Amino acid sequence: MGRKSLTFVIALATALIALGLLPGARSPELMVDIQAFTRLVDDDLWKSLNVFGHFLGAASILLLITRKMLIVWALVLSSLLGGCFSRALKLTLDVPRPAALMHEDLFIIGEKLTHGSMPSGHSMTIAIVFGLFLGLYHRFNPKAQRLGLPLAALVALVCLARVASGAHWPADVLMGAGLGILIGCVSALIILRWESSLPRYEALNDGCRLLIASALVLVPLPPSCSLEASVALGLSLATWHFLKKNRIARPWSSNLKSTRQH
Repeated sequence: MGRKSLTFVIALATALIALGLLPGARSPELMVDIQAFTRLVDDDLWKSLNVFGHFLGAASILLLITRKMLIVWALVLSSLLGGCFSRALKLTLDVPRPAALMHEDLFIIGEKLTHGSMPSGHSMTIAIVFGLFLGLYHRFNPKAQRLGLPLAALVALVCLARVASGAHWPADVLMGAGLGILIGCVSALIILRWESSLPRYEALNDGCRLLIASALVLVPLPPSCSLEASVALGLSLATWHFLKKNRIARPWSSNLKSTRQH
């Protein structure tokens, strides 16, 4: 990643975190105003978007973009860092969720949650994927690079879905998105530095995709997530995997432009 790109990522993440720290970003009035807009759309849309904020749904995005081992290791590292960071902040801050303070004006999709609001785990998860995409951007082929704007839009929609579901304040999703972009980008830079020493077992690569696809179909997600969207995403990942299986011989170098000499 170039210096300009890194500066952009840091500036974007800092701006999101700063907006999340504004006092008005956790007001019941703002929640009511946003939900007045989101309730114009069918709940199934927000439930489908919530799937992409779950680890399984978010991971499947990058696994659909490429089948290279670099992505698998990047997902593993960013998931560990993001999970630990999110859990630590939730326990330390212990910010009450909207359902704990709003009783009549709040609209809830799925389960009723009351504690551990800051930051939004779903927003952080999908933002980590976006951060990984930005950090590894120069390693993707031109077709994959075109997915930057759609992926950024998906991050924004998942954040909005968490507010629409009544699970988080706007402050939580802004904070989660900012932190997620930073964690994803840092994870990408670390993986690139370690690239030459990482294992490149194709069986592990294939197994990861099939495991994620199977989990999306078989494992029940939280009530705020759409079962139909989860199953459809899992079947899409499995189908893509089998269609591409015989077209890519080496697990490291085709879709990602590795600088390593073979």
